[in-house]
Amino acid sequence: MSIINFRKNIGKPRTPSQLVDYCKAKDLSGVSKLGIDETSSKKGHNYITVVTDQDTGEVIFVTEGKDSETVVKFAKEFPKHGGSIDNITEISMDMSDAFIKGVSENLQNLQIR
Repeated sequence: MSIINFRKNIGKPRTPSQLVDYCKAKDLSGVSKLGIDETSSKKGHNYITVVTDQDTGEVIFVTEGKDSETVVKFAKEFPKHGGSIDNITEISMDMSDAFIKGVSENLQNLQIR
């Protein structure tokens, strides 16, 4: 499911915990290209970070916040679903200092340009 359809189809209310539960059942063994961005989960400043498989457009991970810890959470959860950090070859992301720090410290095999 693409990120656009994901937001439409997850149902109301779209709480961060509902979004996280949606992603937990996925097999991520074939994921090698990531997209990372944040969005507000509702009006105001309640942010969630969304990680997508760039080959399929599927949402594969969601967590509350938009700081470097969101990348730490992804890096810990990814292997639990068959994913391998070593297999990630590309990343497309918001160039915020928080995401740069998170990727630099947790996805060391990637170069940020």
